[in-house]
Amino acid sequence: MKRTILGVIITLLVPALSFAGEKYSFDVVVYGGTSSGVIAACAAAREGAKVALLEYTNHLGGMTSSGLGNVDKGKEASIGGYAREFFTRVGDHYKMGGKPCWKLEPSVAEQTFVAMVKEAGVEVFYGTRLLEKEGVECKNGKIRRLIMENGDSFTAPVFIDATYEGDLMAWAGVSYTVGRESMKEYGESGAGVRIRTDIPVQKVGSKRIAELKEEYKDLPFDYHFGEAGEPGEADNKVQAYCFRLTLTNRPENRVPFSKPDNYDPVRYKGTLDRVLKTNVTKLDGVYTFYHLPNGKTDINHMDLSNVSWGYPDGSYAERQRIWQYHKDYQMGALWFFTHDPRVPEALRKEASTWGFAKDEFADNGYWPRTLYIREGRRMKGAYVMRQQDAWENPMKEDVIGMGSYFMDCHNVQRTITPDGRLIVEGNMGIPVEGVRGKFTHLSHKPYQIPYRSLTPKEDECGNLLVTICLSASHVIYGSLRMEPVYMITGHAAGVAAVQAVRGKTSVQKIDIPALQERLQSQGQIFEYVAPSKK
Repeated sequence: MKRTILGVIITLLVPALSFAGEKYSFDVVVYGGTSSGVIAACAAAREGAKVALLEYTNHLGGMTSSGLGNVDKGKEASIGGYAREFFTRVGDHYKMGGKPCWKLEPSVAEQTFVAMVKEAGVEVFYGTRLLEKEGVECKNGKIRRLIMENGDSFTAPVFIDATYEGDLMAWAGVSYTVGRESMKEYGESGAGVRIRTDIPVQKVGSKRIAELKEEYKDLPFDYHFGEAGEPGEADNKVQAYCFRLTLTNRPENRVPFSKPDNYDPVRYKGTLDRVLKTNVTKLDGVYTFYHLPNGKTDINHMDLSNVSWGYPDGSYAERQRIWQYHKDYQMGALWFFTHDPRVPEALRKEASTWGFAKDEFADNGYWPRTLYIREGRRMKGAYVMRQQDAWENPMKEDVIGMGSYFMDCHNVQRTITPDGRLIVEGNMGIPVEGVRGKFTHLSHKPYQIPYRSLTPKEDECGNLLVTICLSASHVIYGSLRMEPVYMITGHAAGVAAVQAVRGKTSVQKIDIPALQERLQSQGQIFEYVAPSKK
C-alpha cells in the first residue's frame, strides 16, 4: 500500500510545523526495542557507530521478553551470530556450560538484552513513539528525521524499523501489503484462503445461525457473518494473535487469576463444549503449555480469530482496543476455567493451582506487555521472498542469514456463511521442503535470506532497513516470523547500516561481499551443516 495523498500533504507540511522537544543526532536510529531492534542496535554500536534505540514501552526485548519463552528455532545450527550469542548468554545464566538456552523466562531475556545494549554503548530512549502518521519526515527519497509524540526529534543517515507494526516503514512511503496474496500472484501452493475440501463442512442451519448471531451480537470481533472467500483467493485478513502467558503453579510465586471488568462467560462456550467432549481434566489439555525454568510456563493457542484484522493498519487507539480485547478475553478464560460451575470439578481444581508468576511483569499487573503480532504489514521491497525461496530457490547471492522453521500460520478467520457453513480456516503448516503430512525433523530445512528482503525499493527510500516487517509473501512469512530470525535480520541490518553511513551511500548500494565477510566473522551462518551424531 502506498501512502495516501493526505499523508503526502501532511509530510510536506511537517517541516513548517513547530515541534517542542529535544533534537538528537545519531549515526543510526533503530525504531523498536524488540529482540530484532536490540540486536540491530548492538550490531551497529559494535561497529563503532553512535546508535539510538527508541522503544515505546519501558522494557526491551519484544515478545522474547514478553512471554514467548519457548523459542521457535527450527534448525538450531542455522542460528548464529549475535542471535546465538544472546541465547548462549541466557544459557550462561542457567549455568548450561556455554550452551544456548531455548527455553527462557521473560525476565531473564530482558536482563540479557539490557546487558547487551549497555555493553555496546547504545543510547536507549524508553517511552518513545512516533507522532501518529506525521512522525516521519522525508525528502528526496530519504528519511530526514523522526518526530516523536513528546516533540523530540531524531536525525541520522540511516534508520532501521525493527517494530512488529512497521509504522516507520509505512509512514516513510514504502510500499507494503497486509493479508494474503492469491495463489496466482507468486505461484505459491500455500497462498490465499485455505478452506479444506477434503473434510465434511459442518452445517449449522438457519435457526442456529440466528441463535449464534444473537449470542454474539455484543462481541463484534468474534464472529464474522460474511463470505469466507474462495480457496486460493487473496484477502486483507491476518492470522490470529494472542498473549503468551507466563504462569506458575508454585504457591510461593503464584498470583491468583483475576476477573476482568467486562467478563462474559458466553465467550468460552465453544471451548467448554470441546472440553466436555474430550473429558479434559487439566488446564494444559485446554491450552498448550510449554514448561520453562523455575516452574513457569509459556502458554500458547489462546488465539482469537478475526480480531487481528484491523491491527496492522489501525490507529494507535484501535490497536490499543484490540490489545485490551485480547487481554480481557484471555484473562476471562482463566477465570472461567477456575470458577464457572459448568466446568468439570476436576478441571476447575487443577486450573486453580495455576496463577500469574509474581516475579514477571510486576509493573503491568503480571500481564505480558506485548501482544503477539504474528503477522502485520509486510514490505514490498527490493526482493519479495516467497514459498519457492524455501523449496526451490533456497540459495541467495546476497545471503545475510538463514531461516528454517516450517511455514506456520494460525487461524485467520472463523465465520458462519449465509448458507450455514461453519468455517475455521487459514491454518498453514507447510514443511519447508514441501512434504505434507506428519512433521518430522526434516520439516525444518534451512534456506538463505537475501539482503534485498530488508531493503525498500531504492526510489522509495534509500536510508531505511526493515527487519521484522520485511519483504515477503504471507506464505514464507509463516517461516520468517520467528524471534531468532528477527535477531538474525537485525544483526545484518545493524552492520549494513554502518556500512551505508561510512560509505555515504544508500542501503541498497552497499558492498554486499564486504557485509557478508563481516557478518561471517561475527558468527553469522550462511550455510547449514547438520550437527554430527555422537
